Amino acid sequence: MKTLILLCVTTIYFVSSTKAQHTESTTDVAGETAILGQNTDVTNSSSIGVTGIGYTGVRGIGVGTNGAGVLGQSTGPIGVFGVQTLGTSINPGVLGITNSFQADVSGVRGEISSTSPGSFSAGVRGINKGTGGNGVGVYGSHAGTGWGVYGFSNGTGVRGSSDTGLGVFGTTGSTQADASGVQGEISSISPGSGSAGVRGINKGTGTSGIGVYGTHDGTGWGVYGLSNGIGVRGQSALGTGVYGIHNGIGGTAPGVHGRTSSVDAGAVAILGEITSTLSGEASIAIYGINEGLTNHGGGVLGEHMGNGDGVIGVAHGSGAGVRGIGSDFDFYAAGVGTDYGSASSRRWKKNVINIPDALAKVAQLRGVLFDWDEAHGGKPGMGFIAEEVGAVFPDIVQFEENGVDAIGLDYSKITPVLVEAINTMRAEYLRLFEEQNRLIAQQKEIITELNLKHQKSKYEAAGR
Repeated sequence: MKTLILLCVTTIYFVSSTKAQHTESTTDVAGETAILGQNTDVTNSSSIGVTGIGYTGVRGIGVGTNGAGVLGQSTGPIGVFGVQTLGTSINPGVLGITNSFQADVSGVRGEISSTSPGSFSAGVRGINKGTGGNGVGVYGSHAGTGWGVYGFSNGTGVRGSSDTGLGVFGTTGSTQADASGVQGEISSISPGSGSAGVRGINKGTGTSGIGVYGTHDGTGWGVYGLSNGIGVRGQSALGTGVYGIHNGIGGTAPGVHGRTSSVDAGAVAILGEITSTLSGEASIAIYGINEGLTNHGGGVLGEHMGNGDGVIGVAHGSGAGVRGIGSDFDFYAAGVGTDYGSASSRRWKKNVINIPDALAKVAQLRGVLFDWDEAHGGKPGMGFIAEEVGAVFPDIVQFEENGVDAIGLDYSKITPVLVEAINTMRAEYLRLFEEQNRLIAQQKEIITELNLKHQKSKYEAAGR
């Protein structure tokens, strides 16, 4: 039998009998240990320094400000190991209690003293080997308004890992405002780029799974973010950065709701950003889809309660600020206001002249009927050929980089040309009308003169 050595301050007990029932020792010397159990066999993975069996197997009391009730030290994987063998009991394998009211005290504390610990080293680790859906690896609760589990680190404060269940699960039964099941906080007033109070990462290479997932059984938010910067930020290498779902078949709550109380210019409730300078075709920063098969609802709705804009689209390059693609209408105006408006005021324009030779230029255009190719809907159409319009009005046609093939034209800019062409025609009409009236008046004078001459000749012939 291996020998268990119990060390006291004044007496050394050599206990070799398995029938020893009680051993007690105390010390009041700083740095000393009342009872030390040491097992020098380093070849056996099940070697134990102290074993206690009973309602409380091992109980240690530390009354100092920096002491510990039970301190376990091991060159192997486990410093303190507690086992609850009764299957019907709810008592823990290891229980730590502190009555201190000082800051930063701990009932159970695990510490990695190495300044260069290995990968996934943990001060405290909880493992649940159950293969079902019950139980928790690490469970923390708080009877007040504090945190059930609190993690503080220069790296990750709390990290949870699970093969099939939840890595980290937080729950609160509080009815108070601002209660949180899980709360992540960056206390630094100057955190680094990309810092996050709560971060969810999905390393899956397929389309399944979510980085951060929030649900709400009522009418509130599944995920809620509040910030002077970005409340909620989602990032994805291939999928969707932020994805919101409203599963109910009733109600009007949105899948994603962004709100800002800022009065500053440029404030944004929801911001979608494509940072790539080489984004692919049809890449979209914010994308709305309505999968309804009726004619109700919309993919994206923008609403403004004041005099501002419901939807604003800005393109800093040569693209479109807002693009519409529809089977019936690309854009449909159904409101009581002006259907489409363009910025215009004499206050903002200079070097104003009438469009020269408008009628001659219109004469160079032709209105045509045609059929779109399949890539553009395949339906019959009516309009112009952009390349032909570009030969007359190059400023209203957008071309490919080759400068030959057109990709679109601004039909609205044809209107002022047509107006000037009509004005030219009207001026010509008025000139011809005035000329015609002059000739008619001239002819009337001639007819009157001829009638007078005719009457005079009749009188003279009658001898009067």
